[in-house]
Amino acid sequence: MSKTAVAEYMDYATIHGLGRTKNSPFTALRILWIMSVCASLGMITWQVVNLHRKYDSHPVSTSMEIKIVKKMKFPKIVICNTNLINYYKFSFDSELENILLKAAYKHNISMDMYTNISFFGDSLFTYDSTNIDNFDDSTDLDADIMVNTAEKFKMRLSSYSEDELKALSQPYNKFVLTCTFAGKSCSRPALGKDSIIRTYDYGLCYVFDPEKQAGISPSGEVSSSGQRYGLELLLNVDQYANVPFVTSSSGVVIYPLYDVGEYLDANALVYVPPGFKADIAVSQSEYERVPGKNDENPMCDVNSNASVHDCIRKCRQENIAQRCSCYQHFFLFKARTFDNNTDIRPCDSDEDYECILRTLDEFTNSTPSGCKCNNPCREEFYTSDVALISWPNEKYLPILLQIIRKKTPWGKEAFDRNTIRDNLLLVRIYLKTLSYEVVKESYAYEIANFLSDIGGQLGLWAGFSVLSILELVELVFLLVAKKDNQTKSVRDETEDKYTKQGTHETELSHFD
Repeated sequence: MSKTAVAEYMDYATIHGLGRTKNSPFTALRILWIMSVCASLGMITWQVVNLHRKYDSHPVSTSMEIKIVKKMKFPKIVICNTNLINYYKFSFDSELENILLKAAYKHNISMDMYTNISFFGDSLFTYDSTNIDNFDDSTDLDADIMVNTAEKFKMRLSSYSEDELKALSQPYNKFVLTCTFAGKSCSRPALGKDSIIRTYDYGLCYVFDPEKQAGISPSGEVSSSGQRYGLELLLNVDQYANVPFVTSSSGVVIYPLYDVGEYLDANALVYVPPGFKADIAVSQSEYERVPGKNDENPMCDVNSNASVHDCIRKCRQENIAQRCSCYQHFFLFKARTFDNNTDIRPCDSDEDYECILRTLDEFTNSTPSGCKCNNPCREEFYTSDVALISWPNEKYLPILLQIIRKKTPWGKEAFDRNTIRDNLLLVRIYLKTLSYEVVKESYAYEIANFLSDIGGQLGLWAGFSVLSILELVELVFLLVAKKDNQTKSVRDETEDKYTKQGTHETELSHFD
């Protein structure tokens, strides 16, 4: 019965080749058709396995779109002087000075030349007692003067309280000489002496918050782009207050940021030297990522807005704290104690510094397994196009002198063109256009694609379709039905046999 149902199915099945395997008039052709059908089924199986592997890998495609809007959020602007603190504000018997004296003594550099100058002295100091040119171990000199001394200085400074750091830093009114936004003076809440953020590399930095600027919507959005509708700053870096061995260059760093976190991303900064005017045109971008299907190892973090840069820097500090029993960025912790018996203390010794170097060396070749840092699934950021031009020219110099006389009564007589070029710079930050780039990830191979490709392979190799599936369902139903009928027939025959046998025995008993 089952063979009859299968034979009937092969006669009317729409799957190519099945009928030929039964009805071919020649044995050789029947064998050829059987081999062809088996080969097609094998190819279908191989293709479906490969398609499943592709689906299980969850490939991602990336698309880019430019959106034009009527209003756009102006970025928050972080402004930092490359010089952390004023060299002449901390005492010459302090721990900070001792770090500098050790470096000076090691390399036979006199510190007297820094203590006997006027506030606006010559731009070139007199190096009267140095043997740097005759120093043999140039590699050690480079590492100690250009890196190690500065890092030890910053490490020690990080243990200072914010009030102590303010006392040593350049005052706001001496750093920011003028500030305007869209031609109007900056509001005090938007940028002032209290709008600060503390950093490890640059000390106290100032933050311009567009949401607090008068004349802008509370969301910080502006409806115009271009230089006229941006932030303009006249800054004084006061490079004569630079710290020897620590600050090797003069200027400011500008960070256009969507939001300000604990760490400033070095990839987002714009460096502007004194004696130049910088036009910084910023463009907004958005990145939308997909987390993937693997919950244990997601491709992005759906619960965090922190960048990979912030995550890795935080992980470095956690590794340092764990292995060196101290905190390099100590100022990030509100609970402060210098008790060596506790877990929270600043890194302040040469032994601590050597331990920090060993810990950070691990990040050179690979990221420790404990650092699981993913990009946020949604990230908004700004990119910058920078144009620099020499500034000021001779015709603009008298105007600058008027500004300086009003803003800097402490040095109006000493300022000349060379002094201005050594210390002052002009920065203009503005939106490039009222459009932004959206980079969006999406799953490139969903379940619909998977099923569609399977259907394509079945159709290509066997002429299989949805109707073929119905035929298979029908075959199964026929097999089950005929199996039940066969079972019922056997049962009825058995019952009839026993009934006849019982009747025969009854007749014999009556005969007796």
